[in-house]
Amino acid sequence: MTRVLFAASEAYPFIKTGGLADVAFALPRELRRYGVDARVIIPKYMDIKEELKRKMKFVKSFNVQVGWRNQYCGILECEYEGVPFYFVDNEYYFNRSGIYGYDDEAERFAFFFEGCARFRCQYRFQA
Repeated sequence: MTRVLFAASEAYPFIKTGGLADVAFALPRELRRYGVDARVIIPKYMDIKEELKRKMKFVKSFNVQVGWRNQYCGILECEYEGVPFYFVDNEYYFNRSGIYGYDDEAERFAFFFEGCARFRCQYRFQA
């Protein structure tokens, strides 16, 4: 079976600012109907509704090197309408109001994608 992990900065119903969130949910859901093991990974933002956060289960944690910092990276999971979602947890980068518009945007998303890559390698998803 083909396994695909979609990494996105936002995904419906967890966090949404535009059309990317809709596609990040709809495309994996549709691929699953065709037998593809499609999953999604996004940052665990502060603004995700508490009712959705309560459904998340801890999977694992590891550290990610970002410049001179060694940052905690937690992975949580939750299923929504048959689509497995994973969340990259780090309060330093994602415990903020809103998704975009911060001065350290490049560093935040470098951390996110490094966390995604480490997680993907451990679970053997296709890039």
